[in-house]
Order: sequence, then structure tokens, then C-alpha cells
Amino acid sequence: MDRFLLPAKSTAAPPAQATSSSTTTAATTASAKQPQPLSGPFALAAKRQRVDADAPAHDAPEPRTIVVWNANALLHRVDKDRAQLQAFLAQTSPDVLYVSEVRMPAEGPAGAKAGDGRPRMHDKLSTATKAAREEAERLKTFISAAGYRVYWSLADKKYSGSALLVKRSCAQPHTLRFSLEPGGGASAAHDPEGRVVLASFRTFELLGTYVPNNGSTEESFKRRRDWDARVRAFLIGRRANAAAAAAVPGGPVAIPLIWGGDLNVAAGWDDVGPDPDWFRHKNGQNGADPDNSGQPGFTPNEQTRFAELLRAGDLLDAHRLTHPEPDWQRDATWRGTPGAPPNPPEYGRYYGKGMRIDYVLIEAALRARLARTEVLGHSAERRGFVGSDHCPLLLELSPAAGVAAVGTTATSQAAAASGTADDGASAAAAAAAATAASTTAATATAAATAAADSDLTWLSPGACRLPARGSGGGGGGGGGGGALPPLLFLDVDGVLNCATTVDDAEAFRFGSWPYPLAPALLARLKEVLDATRAKLVLSTQWRKSPDGVAALGHGLARAGIGCAAVVGATADLGGKARAVEILSWVREHVEGSGAAWVAVDDLNLLNSAPPSIGDMRGHVVRTEFATGLTAEAAQQCIDVLRRGA
Repeated sequence: MDRFLLPAKSTAAPPAQATSSSTTTAATTASAKQPQPLSGPFALAAKRQRVDADAPAHDAPEPRTIVVWNANALLHRVDKDRAQLQAFLAQTSPDVLYVSEVRMPAEGPAGAKAGDGRPRMHDKLSTATKAAREEAERLKTFISAAGYRVYWSLADKKYSGSALLVKRSCAQPHTLRFSLEPGGGASAAHDPEGRVVLASFRTFELLGTYVPNNGSTEESFKRRRDWDARVRAFLIGRRANAAAAAAVPGGPVAIPLIWGGDLNVAAGWDDVGPDPDWFRHKNGQNGADPDNSGQPGFTPNEQTRFAELLRAGDLLDAHRLTHPEPDWQRDATWRGTPGAPPNPPEYGRYYGKGMRIDYVLIEAALRARLARTEVLGHSAERRGFVGSDHCPLLLELSPAAGVAAVGTTATSQAAAASGTADDGASAAAAAAAATAASTTAATATAAATAAADSDLTWLSPGACRLPARGSGGGGGGGGGGGALPPLLFLDVDGVLNCATTVDDAEAFRFGSWPYPLAPALLARLKEVLDATRAKLVLSTQWRKSPDGVAALGHGLARAGIGCAAVVGATADLGGKARAVEILSWVREHVEGSGAAWVAVDDLNLLNSAPPSIGDMRGHVVRTEFATGLTAEAAQQCIDVLRRGA
């Protein structure tokens, strides 16, 4: 935290910054039962912040509104767009604002230059020159006047960098870390480019990141791969710590994670516009590997790795939870630059185009508290973007039960309930009990919500939840333009679970069902559904087994597909009559609607049904049980569904 933002005559220490994975203090003993960061190589050290009389009380209200924003040079926004920025902060008034791409240099020794290897103070603005001091003063004055404390993580030069702004009236983070590396030692004190802020509050941890652009060279591809690998290791390690702590009776309660910022990837086909194909194929940015082809942020490799990160952290896309129907015009957080005057705006290559590449992701335990998300900018003219090419993205949480709301405190509530408000130890114990109880309740609610999301108990052979033909339900996907959506008849065996899944350490298993699901294949299925907006009809033995249906439901939920994507199951005619089952279902529920459909199966469905039933030609994509849904097969599905009925 910058000295300028501390109150006059203050002796307050900044939040603890992790320097050792095992560092603890006696001050944490009284609150050991409260939710807190876990110990372990990927956790924050459990130091508590000393608080002076002018700082927020230890029971100040917990932040509930969080905004993430790529400012594209924060000083430029303060100098050039001050009125817009002041109006945004006054109207939105976020409790926490994570700003990426601040582009301010870190403090260093006199004469230090970028890349010279000399030590820097990455949590302080540079004052090396008169110009740097003046710039730092303008930033600090603006932030202080707006009512925020700021925590910096800066690069050596005017590049990248992050800032976490927290309202002075709110509880401050009691622990901070600025690197994804394990251990939190001196070498990992700050990400060298200031791309990470990890702040621990009472009921959640906030990870803010500015993800490197994928670029268009083999070197930049490797840089992004390495970054994604570090994030994945962090998320896996964090969950491992949580599992280990849960196994210890009376151990600390894991705090759920919020991950937000400019993540530099559009997860699905509907997250860019107006022409996703332009971003993938027509933009002239092609790598030697086809999976690196396309606009940075929209290549298959980036999207696949992003899906893997969501699974590794058991994370949910908060904006998709609150806005389940994609709309790139509403959801785009990055907008292309208009042509430079005196040219008209249309001269800009990216003008009128947009991508959803900024996110707030939450762990399932926070879903019950998810109140709303909102993309705070819109249109090709970048209204609400506050001068940047990215607009702010807001997440609001409902109050946590037993945790302070504005005007009340959890400690005073618990102390009043216990009748021992003057007894500090008793009050702390009561507050700890209240917090633990609220966390348990929230976890149970989240578990119930997750169970509903994975519910396929309604499914039975022959079931159909499509709208009646002519009712006007949404078509789409470029299929036939009819009332029905495109349909994918799914043989789970040989498509989502296959011979290679059995030994896959990450394969998803559920209950007593013996056949695991491959996360990579589920992710590939999601790509098909995202690209075509298709719905699923089950055409395999899974529809007949309660354990199989439950396993598939949980698998779809974990993959971010959701059970709302399933609209039916074919009848059970026994033997190898699957083609007849599919064609019969099509004839009853789809024929004449113009909806596109495709059957994905490891069986040869062609010529296996009498002509009187129908014709499978042009509607079959065959997989192999050894490999499941390959990238080639997924693209074939997309092609069939886009081609139409």
C-alpha cells in the first residue's frame, strides 16, 4: 500500500504479504475456526493486519460489489478521462476495483532502467524522476479523493501492471500475494510484470489477473501456454489444500475463490461478433498449428486450455449464470478501435467488432450469494468504457449470513447473542461460530444448487422436452430456421468416455457408474454446442440407468454445459437398433420443422435402418471407441448442424 494513502500520523501496517508458506502468528489463534486462507504451498500466510484508530475497524463491512477493468493505462484515464472516471466511481461505487494494465513503473534505484536486473519495489510507484513523481502524485491524489486504498503490483517500466482499489470504509484484505508461484518466497514476491493480485477477505479470496495476449509467434504461443500452466498448477494446488484441510477435524474452513480480470480469451463461438468465423479464419492470423490459428483470444488452443482451467478450479462463469443466453452485443467487454480522424469510424479494422474476454469466475460455494453481474459498457462507440478499449465488468454478492452488512458487524451481532459483548475472547469465539455456521449453510445451499443443475432424473427412454412445433421456440445455429433448435443425438459411450479414458487421472467418475467421462471430450462437446447452439438427445444405454444418468448430469454440470442442454432421449428398442431409434424420434418430434440434426456414435449407423423409417445419410458423424470425440469429429458435427436439415 502506498504511503500517501495512509491517514496522517498513522502507524497502521499494510496487509500481510506472504513471504513463506508456513508463516503464522499467534494473533491468528483466536480466529482459527473462521474461514481463512489455507496453509500449504499455494496458500497465503495467515498474518493479520494491525489496525490503527483511523483505519477501518476489524469488523468493517465485507466488500460485496467487485469491478474488474482493463484501464489501458490508468494515468491516461485519470488525466484524459477524469470526468468519466469520476462519474463511473460515483455512480457504480464498487467496494473493490481490480484494475489491470495500469502501465506505471515500479520504484527502483536512481538511474535504474527496464531490464537491468536491479531490484524494484513493485508495490510502490516510481519517484525516480521529477516527471515520475508528478505522475505518481496525480494518481495517488485521485485515488485517495475517491475514497479508496490502493495495493500495487507493478512492472519495471510503463507496461502491464495491476492495482487493487478497496474502499476505505470496507474491510481491507488481511493477506495479499502478488504471484502464482508456490511457496510465496522472496523470488515469488511479485509477478515480474505485475499481472497478479491475490487478496484474502473474510468470506472470499479475490484473484485478479491480467493474462498475457496469445500473440502470433511461436514465442508468444509458448509464453501463453506457460502462463496457463502456472494458473492450472495454482488452482489444482489450491483445491488439494482445501481437500487436505477438510480431512482434519477442526481444521480451517476453505474460503471460496473469485477470479476476475482481463483473461484474454473468448470462451465460445457466441462470445465474439458480429462474425465469429472472421475471428477464427478470415483475420489472417494463422499459426503453423491449426489450433493456434485465428485472432489472439479466439484460437482453439486458448479456448481448450481455458475450459481446462475452469475444471481445475471447479469454477463457474458468473456472467453466464446470470445471463445464460449469449448475446455478444450485450456481453462484449472489448470493442475494436474506430478509424482515426479525419477518417470515419468504419476505417478501423476492428470497429464494430467485439469480444467477451473479461470475466468474473466463482467457485460453486459462492453461487448462492451471486446477486448479479453487469457489463458496464456497450456499442461500437464504446459507451461506458471510460476511455479504454475494455469496459468495466461488475459482480455483486448478496450478504453472507452471519457476516457484517453495512451498519452492523458480525462481531457485535455474535457478542450480543452470547451476552458477552465486553468479553473480547467470547465475542471472537461467538463470531467464529457464526461465521462457520454461515459458511456451512452457504456450502449446503451451493451443493443443492449444483445438484439441481445436474438433475436429469426426468429423463426416460422416449422423453422429449422440445417445444411443440409451431410454438415459436428459438431455432438458430444456421440450421433450418425452424422453431426447433439444432439437435445432437449423443452416444455417450465411445464419444465422451472411451478406451483412453480409463487410465486418465483426470477422468470424471461418479457413484457406482463404472464408465468414467473424459474432461477433454466434454470440453470438445461444449465447443460444438457453443458454436451451433444445439441441444442434446441421448441415444445410448446411459438413458436407461439411474447411475449412468446421474453421472452424465454431473459431468455436464462440471463441464459448464448444464443439464438444460438435454431435451430428450430416444426409445429403447434393444440390440443394435440405434439408427431406428434415432430416426423414429426425429420423425415424431423434428420432421418438417427444418431443424438441423446430427447423430454422433461409434457404431456404423448408415444403412442400418429400413428406408421406410428414414435416411441417416448426411446426419452421421462416426467416432472410434479408442479416441472418442476428436477435434475432427467435432468440426464435422459443427459443419452438419450449420448446413441445416
